[in-house]
Amino acid sequence: MKKQIVALVATFGLLSTLAVAQTAAVPSPAGDLVDVQAATCAQFARAKSFANPPANPTAEQASFAETAQDDLLLAMTWLHGYLSGRAGAGASMAFDYDWIVTHMGRLTEVCNANPSTMLLRDAAARL
Repeated sequence: MKKQIVALVATFGLLSTLAVAQTAAVPSPAGDLVDVQAATCAQFARAKSFANPPANPTAEQASFAETAQDDLLLAMTWLHGYLSGRAGAGASMAFDYDWIVTHMGRLTEVCNANPSTMLLRDAAARL
């Protein structure tokens, strides 16, 4: 499962304009990168930037990447629940790799088109 998450995050590493350069030093994230209760687009972008570590990462970079991947998966799980609830009881949405790829891309587009202070729940409402 971790390899699938890494592959998913790697796909979006190219889309992120805030990706960490492979030679740049990685600053330390304070706690969880994405607080699902009050997450902003800036937190979402920051988690994405940490989630795809450079080749041959240091132990610290690998640890940050794992935390970011967990946080992003949590955010996508929340988004799936939000969109499923909005769609109603009869709607069926499989929570699979394709769904995550599609909706992480859509959420990234909404966040990139709006202020970084926009809450993810407000961005999700635009999907």
